[in-house]
Amino acid sequence: MRCIEEPAEHPAAGGILLTGATGFVGMELLTRYLERIRLDPALGSCRGVLAAQVVKPQARVLAQARGIACVEVDLGVLRGEREPELTLFAA
Repeated sequence: MRCIEEPAEHPAAGGILLTGATGFVGMELLTRYLERIRLDPALGSCRGVLAAQVVKPQARVLAQARGIACVEVDLGVLRGEREPELTLFAA
């Protein structure tokens, strides 16, 4: 899990990033973390993002019901192990 500070120009842009856990258990863990973080008045507008290589359907439905975004990412690309397959501009 990683807390991302809110930029001054976009005060609602803060969030939580949880990687690794993609199912119901990971979603519950993220929900509990958000509840604890939001107890701090300075972090009350903190939003959640479940980011994983594969987000299971039940986790996606639960996230949507709780207002948490889901993002599927390619961990190999993020780690720099390979280049992304799609690019906006071809060289």
